[in-house]
Amino acid sequence: MRFQHPVNGYVENCSAPFLWALCFGPLYFVLKGIWRHAVLYFVVVSTLLSAWGVLAFTASFASVALLSAMKIQDPDKIAMFTAITGFALVAALVLPFLIYPFIASGIVRRHFLRQGWSEVE
Repeated sequence: MRFQHPVNGYVENCSAPFLWALCFGPLYFVLKGIWRHAVLYFVVVSTLLSAWGVLAFTASFASVALLSAMKIQDPDKIAMFTAITGFALVAALVLPFLIYPFIASGIVRRHFLRQGWSEVE
């Protein structure tokens, strides 16, 4: 994709937004000047991590209390729960990195067209 500025004729080349968004995440949007999606990315990630953190803390506290009340001290069960909680935290961080690359091309195109740029071949 290439966009031309209407006033000064500058041509911005936006090649492979999928790849760049996949590799660099919100930094790609910052470099292109698409601040709305860079901020939105950080808000989504921080919200997901906070929610998962609260959930993980509550669930691990409840499971430790439940395991100790049931007099179960099986390290395999504790390790399994810890692995599931860790997986959920990693998924909350990785999920936006997997979603944004698929919509990056449309985001970039809409941004430049809304700014008054014209798309050139």
